[in-house]
Amino acid sequence: MLLLVLSSAISMALAANPWFCHGLNCPTFTSLQNITENGQTVDMRKYPAQLWVSTNITDEDFNDALNTGFNRLFEYINGSNEAGMSIDMTAPVLDYIISDGRKEVYVVSFYVPYAYQPPNKAPPKPTNPTVYIETKPEITVGVIAFDGFENPREDQIEEDKVCKVLSKDGIQYDENDWFFAGYD
Repeated sequence: MLLLVLSSAISMALAANPWFCHGLNCPTFTSLQNITENGQTVDMRKYPAQLWVSTNITDEDFNDALNTGFNRLFEYINGSNEAGMSIDMTAPVLDYIISDGRKEVYVVSFYVPYAYQPPNKAPPKPTNPTVYIETKPEITVGVIAFDGFENPREDQIEEDKVCKVLSKDGIQYDENDWFFAGYD
């Protein structure tokens, strides 16, 4: 099953950071064959399992939830962890929107720096009980890049573009859940 990732930047990776990481640690991936339909290209990528620090937000609107999540995670990397230490900022800020038809759950995540990715030592545990370390499993995604900041209307337009390309190419994908990866 394929998931959609909407990204505010794009390129290739594995071993070296792509340009859109701006010198920060960011998740490694393998570039797969891209798909182009009617002039729209979807960058196909396979990400291995990797560590992320995450938090869930409910009962808030889109923008408030993303701000709440970012602030919780920013506190974690600024020392709100069992080691009381600062942790380098990484890219992207990953937002995962889960819609069950009644309400939306927003999961906001920061990539855990390379120094704490397996087989290295684990990252310090968060002191905020709403923040947690998780291993996101291996995943294959279709990605497009666009300028600007997240907003539900723009994200829906970009999501529709990816869906059209994948559908036209006969690729099955998760139609309900999607990620937004902000690099800048």
